[in-house]
Amino acid sequence: MLQDLRGSKAEELKSRGLKLAVVTDAYNGHAIARLQKTKLLHYFDVIVSVDMTGKKKPEPDSIKLALDRLGVNPKEAIIVGDSVERDIQAGKKLGMITVYAAYGDRNFFEEKGNEADFVVNCISELLEVL
Repeated sequence: MLQDLRGSKAEELKSRGLKLAVVTDAYNGHAIARLQKTKLLHYFDVIVSVDMTGKKKPEPDSIKLALDRLGVNPKEAIIVGDSVERDIQAGKKLGMITVYAAYGDRNFFEEKGNEADFVVNCISELLEVL
């Protein structure tokens, strides 16, 4: 999903004054390496990985940590994720606005109910939702 957030799209998100975080079930070193490889690391204010909380999504601990570090209330935040089960459900538990990024979903066996507040099929649609 990160590879779709290149150049002008990432710049537009930042130009809107948005605080951006990555919350991942990957370990910190792997997450940083991926963000460096895609040249996206500098766009994010906070990166929270599974080794920072010891709990994977849909447990909301890593998302709460990211929100705390950003200084943002969950009701004022949007979670964008490619897993209904892990990302969207976790965001819902916290009262966040949820955006399901269908274009990044590789979780073929998950139930795909209409749980998210919004569904986007490309990063350009995400910019329209915001």
